[in-house]
Amino acid sequence: MATFSFFRNIDQGSFTKVIKFFKIKHPKKNEIILRKGDPGGNFYIVLSGRVDILNDAGIPISQLKSGDVFGEMSLICEENIGATVQAGSDCRLLYTDQKHFKTILQNFPGLHTYFTRLLARRLTDSNKIRSDDYASGMIGKLEEIPPEALFQTLNANQKTGILTISHLSKGTARCSFRQGALIKASYAGGKGEAAFYEILREKQGRFKFTPGLPPEDFDIPEIGYFMRLLMEGLQRIDERTAPKGH
Repeated sequence: MATFSFFRNIDQGSFTKVIKFFKIKHPKKNEIILRKGDPGGNFYIVLSGRVDILNDAGIPISQLKSGDVFGEMSLICEENIGATVQAGSDCRLLYTDQKHFKTILQNFPGLHTYFTRLLARRLTDSNKIRSDDYASGMIGKLEEIPPEALFQTLNANQKTGILTISHLSKGTARCSFRQGALIKASYAGGKGEAAFYEILREKQGRFKFTPGLPPEDFDIPEIGYFMRLLMEGLQRIDERTAPKGH
């Protein structure tokens, strides 16, 4: 287990302590492990067997094997489950709950990079499956990948181009990226940081990323250090949604 990609981000001296946060589950073939739309619950690592990710028609669109992980996005983004996960064979899974998962993330910062890269790869794979014109950019729905995860993907992959998000509560948003840096943002009459923070609050919409920028945009300074912007935006959301008196 220590050789699994997830545990390679945890130093050898801490491995024994971290593994105590996990339990083992033995789903049978065709058993539903996670169901789309349900609240997020556990983070899973496949020990043995095969796990299938299903589309809305119940057809497997990708498979996970020993060492692969799932369930992390609903815990990181505090969203409902984004896709149904089914045991493709009898299998063994390691799992831990949200509380212990967040404790592990806090203690091992290297896992943030691990999950960002994992998300970027999955978004790319998902778009290849869904879109025949993938070469023109990435397309998708915020219901499948929330804004903060989408922005992290573009940043981590050092993308250059324009992200357009339509069907939002206040119209259409546009963001420009240069090698992963956010250089423009406009939404609901606002621009820059203010627009970026408003976009982060959205839960539904359709996005398309178009590679390339007009020449005049290559010299525009970035709005700010990306991770600072993201953390500030998420903190503002938490403050707005926190119960009064807390």
